[in-house]
Amino acid sequence: MRRAFTLVELIVSVTLLFLLILFLASNNKTLKTSLDQAQNIEAQEKADADLLNLLVTDILQSNEINIVHGREYDVLYLNSTRNSLRGHSAANVAYATLKPSAFLLRVESSKAFKLPIANAEEIYGYHFLPIETPLNSFKIYKSQKSGDQNSSACSVLLYIAPKEKEPRLLELGLLNSTACS
Repeated sequence: MRRAFTLVELIVSVTLLFLLILFLASNNKTLKTSLDQAQNIEAQEKADADLLNLLVTDILQSNEINIVHGREYDVLYLNSTRNSLRGHSAANVAYATLKPSAFLLRVESSKAFKLPIANAEEIYGYHFLPIETPLNSFKIYKSQKSGDQNSSACSVLLYIAPKEKEPRLLELGLLNSTACS
């Protein structure tokens, strides 16, 4: 004699299958949310590392470094840097930061310039790269190595404080470089 499943057994098995699918779907949603958060954190850390790499490379490959501390903004001028994002053989780069917001902007041109650019028609030929990393503070200092007044060796001190992260303090030693004069 052949025995078939009863209606109660079918309802119980379908209910258990439905609960199992519901449980797996909620775990899948939680896993996707966690993966998205991890990817956002990784992308932000990569952006921070790219900013730091770009800034350090610009400084190390420049022929002249000038720092202007103003009341409303600070500007780091890097003249004749070989690290051009636009293919210039000797690019002039400036990093400008507004003091209240610490918004950082990289400006590159093939010709020497000073910020702010007064005439709107002069903007052509400049390439602006807003730095997406939100900052609490961005400060730059240049100093002559102690005891080396006749030498061209100096160091550049960078203080970068991203929002909601630990601040970074970097000292770049520039040995026998014309950038220090």
